[in-house]
Amino acid sequence: MTKHPFQRLVLSVLFCFVFCSSASAAIEEPELYKNLNNYPNDGATMLGSFDGELYIQYTTPETGYELFKISAPGAAPVLVKDIVPGPDSSFPSQFRVFKDHFFFSASTPLQGYEPWISDGTTGGTQLLEDLNPGPDSSFPEFFDVFFGGERLVFFAQPLTGSVACVYNGTSTTCSSELARGGNDYTAGVAFNDHYIYSCQVSGDGYELCKVDASGVVSQIKDINSGSASSYPEEFYVIEGKGVVFAADNGTNGIEPWYTNGKTAGTGMIKDVNSGSSDSSPADFAWHEDDGYLFFAATDSTYGREPRSSDLTLGNVDLIKDIYPGPESSNPRYPVFFNHELYFSAEDDSIGEELWRTTSGPGVESVADIYPGHESSYPYFLRVLGSHLIFVAYHPDTGEEWWISDGTPSGTQIGIDVHPGARSSYPYQYAEVNGRLAAVVWGPNGPGIAQTNSGTPTLAGITDTFGVGDRSGRPENFIPLGEKTAFFSFRDEMDGEEPRIVDLETGAVTLLKDINPGERHSRPNPLGVTNGKLLFSAESPEHGTELWITDGTPGGTNLVKDIVPGPEGSYPARLSGFMESLPDDYTGEILFGVREVGYGTVLYKTDGTDAGTVLLKRFDMGSSSFFNPSILTPYKGRYYFWARDVGTGFEVFVTDLTPAGTKIFKDINPGSGNASPASFYVHDDLLFFKATGSGGDEMYRSDGTEVGTELIDLTPGSSGSSPSGFAAFNGQLFFTAKDPTTHAYALFKIQAPYTVSELELVKVFDPASTSFVGGPQVLAGNMYFYAPTPSAGSELWVSDGTVAGTKMLKDINPGTNSSSITSFQEVAGLVYFKADDGVHGDELWRTDGTTAGTVLVKDINPGVASSYPRVLATHYGAWYFEATTVNEGTELWRVLFDKCPADTSKDEFGECGCGVSDLDSDADGIVDCSDACASDKSKIEPGQCGCGIADSDTDGDSVVDCVDLCPSDAAKSDPGVCGCGVVDSDLNGNGITDCLFVSEFSARVDLLQDAVKKLIKSGKSKKKKKKSNTRKRAAKSALLEMLSYFDIRQASISSDNTGLPALVTSAEKAVNKAMKTIKRSSFKKYKKKATNAVKLLQEATP
Repeated sequence: MTKHPFQRLVLSVLFCFVFCSSASAAIEEPELYKNLNNYPNDGATMLGSFDGELYIQYTTPETGYELFKISAPGAAPVLVKDIVPGPDSSFPSQFRVFKDHFFFSASTPLQGYEPWISDGTTGGTQLLEDLNPGPDSSFPEFFDVFFGGERLVFFAQPLTGSVACVYNGTSTTCSSELARGGNDYTAGVAFNDHYIYSCQVSGDGYELCKVDASGVVSQIKDINSGSASSYPEEFYVIEGKGVVFAADNGTNGIEPWYTNGKTAGTGMIKDVNSGSSDSSPADFAWHEDDGYLFFAATDSTYGREPRSSDLTLGNVDLIKDIYPGPESSNPRYPVFFNHELYFSAEDDSIGEELWRTTSGPGVESVADIYPGHESSYPYFLRVLGSHLIFVAYHPDTGEEWWISDGTPSGTQIGIDVHPGARSSYPYQYAEVNGRLAAVVWGPNGPGIAQTNSGTPTLAGITDTFGVGDRSGRPENFIPLGEKTAFFSFRDEMDGEEPRIVDLETGAVTLLKDINPGERHSRPNPLGVTNGKLLFSAESPEHGTELWITDGTPGGTNLVKDIVPGPEGSYPARLSGFMESLPDDYTGEILFGVREVGYGTVLYKTDGTDAGTVLLKRFDMGSSSFFNPSILTPYKGRYYFWARDVGTGFEVFVTDLTPAGTKIFKDINPGSGNASPASFYVHDDLLFFKATGSGGDEMYRSDGTEVGTELIDLTPGSSGSSPSGFAAFNGQLFFTAKDPTTHAYALFKIQAPYTVSELELVKVFDPASTSFVGGPQVLAGNMYFYAPTPSAGSELWVSDGTVAGTKMLKDINPGTNSSSITSFQEVAGLVYFKADDGVHGDELWRTDGTTAGTVLVKDINPGVASSYPRVLATHYGAWYFEATTVNEGTELWRVLFDKCPADTSKDEFGECGCGVSDLDSDADGIVDCSDACASDKSKIEPGQCGCGIADSDTDGDSVVDCVDLCPSDAAKSDPGVCGCGVVDSDLNGNGITDCLFVSEFSARVDLLQDAVKKLIKSGKSKKKKKKSNTRKRAAKSALLEMLSYFDIRQASISSDNTGLPALVTSAEKAVNKAMKTIKRSSFKKYKKKATNAVKLLQEATP
């Protein structure tokens, strides 16, 4: 049974490259196949405003990403300073105005990322201080102002970790206490001459801290006592009152807290979500008129809903359960406008729309911008003059600036930056001289739009085209048909939608704009059956549901709205299932469906509404993540891991029937998790790893519960963590932790697959816990990556023996690793992805030798990476996505078979696809170009045809095969006179000369014969009768000649003018001979007669 191309792909891990024989010239260099999204890149990032001008990070080919400014709406960007001269970039960011300068972060080769200062001029833009001396960076971020505007605070890493630094206008002081950093870090706030933030003091964990104007840091309160952390975040200042924030005291989870900057004035406002569960408070806002704190928080009864507090400890109220029950309305982006707080929230009838508070306090919907259950998703709420301005979506306008005066009728489109249904997507806001500015996608492409001062009208757009194009990001490339493939990509017109590409012509067709306009349906393939692809996709009417396509627009349709309405069932691909399907699969497709109360449940479909049915629910009561995964076919059933009632994650099995979908073996009994993985079929057995009483170890199974046994490499409970099973030379290889060194090593095992057959092949770095990747059997060897102390993690090869296991090449020289991912063999070559430290993450290949392990192409030139990522192989090429500066992330290919429909050829050759390059007659000309393929002497039929030479024996320029007189240079046809005789009429009497000559000649010959006989008779004196007879015969012959001569005499040519005289002479001589035949004078005349006739004969042409 043949496998689906996608299966061949994934079984060789996540990255593969497919090519023709290494002996063939068919393997082409990687090439850009389709630039799917050629809309220009946005070259600008908003920084902020200073002295009436906008400052941006902007790029040009000459400058790279540097500091630019825009002086007025619609004005072109002007370079402030090329901090890193030339096309290299300094990447300015983290903008903040302090006094009469602004501060930002920028990078240079000599200093790395450090703080910079500028007054808006080239000369006034300079490095503030190299906090981490040399090329290492201090990464300054979160610049802010406190102490009445007299101090600048920011966070940097001058040595190790992020700390608070204070700049007083002349010098910078950095504390030694670590600020909470990384992805979890949020900026602090200025309050009462201090800056309040999260830091670590004296080993107490990350707690509530403050820094003063001198840069001295002190802890306000150890909220989570001891070394544990409370991780304060979401800081919000209420002027004149204090600071609210979120923190975890270790008992109540993440809850709302308050501080006035002092220990005694710091406490939890309320445990909103009772017990240790988090309420995760955020989106704080103060209602200035009614004097209460508004925020969003979560509890088990109402979900995430709007709350209020008067800051009295213990006093938090639910304002309204906007989305009834445990579902959440997720109130966000609150802003105070026209005496109320306006925010975005979702309910069960109108979707996510614009809401506001009311007295009481209460809340109400302001307007249903996108009517019905669909959402307009308002965000970036701001006040501009007398209006609330925000971004919202409507199908007629796209995602644009909307305005509201607080009434339904006063809530309308404000500025349609990109007129019509196309969206401008305003983001990265700044305010300058009363104007609102944002990065947008304008009518011409990327730009920065500015409103007029205080009014929601457009003042102008500055085009900010970047270098290169936006990325298409091709996904889900699935062969569908002999020469077509299904895939999706992003463009600016239709969004990410299902498409089909004809791999012969390159034509790309939109199958269906499922989520109309520029919004994405995000198709996700589930499997191919009966030549049709099942996939999930999102539409406004149905949410994310099950769809099917036969590769044509008309054949692309919704299969079933499993959860009716716009909520969606979110059909999910099951890991390993689609990859296992053969090309000609006609059975049912397994997939997961999200179901409230159960998490994701198992469904199957035959591609019809009626045939789409529930197979099994797992883990009743769970609403967490998807269970069934890593489906592996073995003996007619699929094995996978899942969690069910009363079990942890265990091995399950299904035969695609409800009754046959059940737990296979409870390896870790009860609620314990076996977490099975790495399923692999070898020697008619199923191998996998799982965690039981012996830790994470290797198991084998014959498909029965009793025949499923532990192979305990490391006795005890610690486990060896086996993975990467690969069959090679009748043995099973895998990686696992060595029981002695605890480092990852290469092992092998052979039948009957018990502990006694286990054999250690190699420990690579006894002191390292780095993972050994692979192995995979390719081109007669086993390839994998493994670490060594001197070379890092690099490419290794093995023939299965200890001596034959060696590092193939140190691709990234020294102790750095080359970050190898995956391998794929085709016709003796192995391709993989690696980083040599010079060219970035690029495409490599090996023929199994050190010298033959080379970079295939630096797709994204220089140190930048192209990050090639596999899509699929189909119709003679391997397709992958790769990133370049100019094209972004687009569709690439490596062509390995130029004749995919011709099984005998992979190159065009001389004859082209479908025609053999055979040379039957071995004349050096292939048959397709040889019209005489069986005639070695000819390549064209010529005049005589194949097999007959075009010779010209008589040199008359007429080939012998058509020359009826091949030896007569004067004639090519016998004509009247025949070959060798000219068909002349020299005297022009209309009678061909040869017609006289031949007849006359015959008569002369008769005459000669008669004369000879006559002369004989003249010798006999006795035989008178016979003599008379011969005399009469001679006379008759003479008369016959004379008669013909007289009749045809006019035909005698000028060349034979002497012939009449010869005739006369012959006549006289013959007559005289006849008269004297019995006389003595006969002797004289017989000789004359003989000579005369002879002369006549000779003269006859």
